[in-house]
Amino acid sequence: NPEQFNFEARDADGKYLGGLSGYAQLGWLFVKLLGLAPEARGHGVGRQLLDHAEAQALAAGFGGVYLDTFEFQAPGFYQKLGYTEFGRLPKLGDQPQRIWFAKILASG
Repeated sequence: NPEQFNFEARDADGKYLGGLSGYAQLGWLFVKLLGLAPEARGHGVGRQLLDHAEAQALAAGFGGVYLDTFEFQAPGFYQKLGYTEFGRLPKLGDQPQRIWFAKILASG
């Protein structure tokens, strides 16, 4: 049974800045969704949410985190945070490619 994870980021006034949703199963935390309010982008909020998810995954005994994104979204962001590409759907016409990334948190 997958374990659900949900985290929110809010500013000092309680304004919603973004969130992360995912689930853990078989030693991995899968980030299903990472979304930020437009005004929160570029201010470290996404990094903070992923850092928190990684810390929670480690505390729960999981060995890594994986996620997917599209080529027009944030592949460079995940690479900067230490995620390694491990899969990519083939390009079909003008459709964007979907890319999978993983980050090992602890040696298994």
